[in-house]
Amino acid sequence: MRKHVGTPGRPAYDAGAEAIALMLEAQQRTAEEAANRATASLGGVLLRGARFVAVGVGGTLKPTTASGTLMGYALLNTGGATTTVRFRDQDDQGDTLLVLTLAAGESVRDWFGPGGISIQSGLYVDLEDDATVEGSVYLRAGDDT
Repeated sequence: MRKHVGTPGRPAYDAGAEAIALMLEAQQRTAEEAANRATASLGGVLLRGARFVAVGVGGTLKPTTASGTLMGYALLNTGGATTTVRFRDQDDQGDTLLVLTLAAGESVRDWFGPGGISIQSGLYVDLEDDATVEGSVYLRAGDDT
């Protein structure tokens, strides 16, 4: 006589079919995840779009309070005098990441892709007193805000 294998009240073949179904489902998920990773990378470098955050006039001076990646910026000095902009880690006393000097009416755009500049504790855009700078910084999408 054959011994029953499986859960009580269900034939043994149901347990086997259930196990196969679970394995196929896991294989399908793994294949979908691999396809997503393959389409989101190029030569092993993960590709993600950047998100913009308005800074300066009409924006914020603290575009992120978390660690992340600065991918670039686009700024315009709308004032009548030369001004200095400092990108700092965390706050107005943080380490300086970069310094820009913009003449009256000057604009500047820089892109740091594909790797970007690592931000350890948030990003602070330090403007000189009475500076009228507007624009955006570009942060890696998916990084915490």
